[in-house]
Amino acid sequence: MPVGGVPEIVADGETGWLAAAPTVDSLADAIARAAAAGRAERQRRGAAARQTVAQRFSDAHMRDAYEALYRDLSPTPSLEQPARVLAAERELGPGNLPLELRDG
Repeated sequence: MPVGGVPEIVADGETGWLAAAPTVDSLADAIARAAAAGRAERQRRGAAARQTVAQRFSDAHMRDAYEALYRDLSPTPSLEQPARVLAAERELGPGNLPLELRDG
């Protein structure tokens, strides 16, 4: 069933089989389709799912995604902000600036 985070990993027909609805009959149909597909197809879809997870949920990808999110949510630094503050933020991360570099 395409609920929660399942569709991020399982694409029906590509990386697995999804039940179309939250019913016993729908789940039974998805299981029957998977069983009928044969071992080679199940292995192919399993490998595709592993590749999807490795690409979308790697440490580097998740770091970049969170960094982009935080950047989008953070206020844009003023053009007048001293270069040393910007350099310190890049090195230490926002919120970790020494007291002498913080505003006010």
